[in-house]
Amino acid sequence: MGAQVGAGAIAGALVFLAFSWLWGFQPIVAVLAALVVIVGLVFGGTALAAGRRPADHGAGHPGRPGGHRVPGRVAAGTTLNAGPIPIGLSTASVWPRPVEVGFRLAAELGYDGVEVMVWTDRGSQDLVRLRRFARRYGVSVLAVTLASAC
Repeated sequence: MGAQVGAGAIAGALVFLAFSWLWGFQPIVAVLAALVVIVGLVFGGTALAAGRRPADHGAGHPGRPGGHRVPGRVAAGTTLNAGPIPIGLSTASVWPRPVEVGFRLAAELGYDGVEVMVWTDRGSQDLVRLRRFARRYGVSVLAVTLASAC
């Protein structure tokens, strides 16, 4: 992987230098060449991705006795008739207000549930409170996310 990143960086730098040089002499040719490269990358990358399987795809993969099928997974292209997908409101959208505000707004706006962002608000860290908010406002906890200092 490191070698691929290094080779990609070197190739990118060489392409940049070549286009910079070409731009100085033949700007129209440089633009046309850039379009050809972009189209090639888009269609070439799409063709490569279409023929590639995930790294863990294969019978007998370690940790998956009996083949590559994972219970609960469905093959790509299969139509699912599992019913409506619940739509949730993230409590991150009401930050810095308390997590309870997210539950209240989700109920008022007709969401099916909430995604709880766990952060310094004590309500987001307390399972008993979260259950109480879910019952009080009639919405489910659909997901939990840990806030990060990005």
